[in-house]
Amino acid sequence: MNGFLGTGATLAADVNLTIQILMGIALLAGMVLARHRCYRAHGVCQGSVTLLNLVMIAFIMFSSFELGVVPELKVKFSESYYFIPTLHASLGTLDGNELREIEEHLKTRCGVCEEMLKENEKVLSLIPYSIPSATPFPRVKEKLFKKIRATKQIEEKTFAPTFRERLQPLWLRLGGAVALVLLIILFISNLSLRNRLTQQQLEISSLKEQVTNQYEIMNSLRIQLATKEANLNNLKEQIARQSTMMEFLQNPNVVTINLSGLKPDSRASGRVLWDRKNNNALFYGLNLPPIPSGKIYQLWVIADNTPISMGIFNVDERGNNIIQVANIPDPSKVQKFAVTLEPAGGVSQPTGEMYLISAS
Repeated sequence: MNGFLGTGATLAADVNLTIQILMGIALLAGMVLARHRCYRAHGVCQGSVTLLNLVMIAFIMFSSFELGVVPELKVKFSESYYFIPTLHASLGTLDGNELREIEEHLKTRCGVCEEMLKENEKVLSLIPYSIPSATPFPRVKEKLFKKIRATKQIEEKTFAPTFRERLQPLWLRLGGAVALVLLIILFISNLSLRNRLTQQQLEISSLKEQVTNQYEIMNSLRIQLATKEANLNNLKEQIARQSTMMEFLQNPNVVTINLSGLKPDSRASGRVLWDRKNNNALFYGLNLPPIPSGKIYQLWVIADNTPISMGIFNVDERGNNIIQVANIPDPSKVQKFAVTLEPAGGVSQPTGEMYLISAS
């Protein structure tokens, strides 16, 4: 709820500012009452302002400071919005350094200081008795009383309250009623302010949760995009391999060598497209078993009864892969092609189980 001063502040803030201005005027009025020796009215005025100020601090200032400043004080202390209220609250709770030090020292029950205080109080109480009594001369006393009677006639009269004095009880009752109404308004405004702050905190929590959900959605989209890009790269690689295979198939110098699986129940197979003129080849394996952890497939050429490594390769989830083979030995010496399962990184001579082999 916006206030009535048109500044954009809350109703409680506008009410607090208005009452603070009225309390300042009341303090000035109390000073005037004191100068006119109306001490009773002065005391009532000052006491009412003090009580009302404590109520304002308890119901508006403290709650606003607690809910609006304290939660962000450690992070945003350098900002004026948080620094000025903190400085205001600190100055209102400090006493003089000397007084605080003396009070703390007296609490220690220092024997020397207590003895000095007792002696000081004793000396101060005896000061009036140290003045010697003097009796004026009778003639001086008579002249003094004559002068007093001549300058001012002292008449006894019955006390009759003035109009202003008769109005004071009514003014006090009216002021008490106004103060009570203001207390009720401040209490209701404080409850309204607390409810608004609680609602705002709930809205902030909801917004934070929405932002978190948006971040999670964005991360999920990033993961999906990365997966799509990986799939696209795989498709590009497959297209490139298919293109290379087409080139080999269209080349009249290419010789096709089939590799068969050694296990009866295995569907694994392979094929080498060998360009003997340029001495390079293309190998593609099909339906090979998944590779265990720490293992890899290795292609071999057996020439002059000696196995020579032609490279290592992985397979996809369907057990397929295509690799290019270069630096094949002299075609006249090549006897067979084979595929074995070896330790990761490959070996110089076959040691693992053989999965594919070509005819002689």
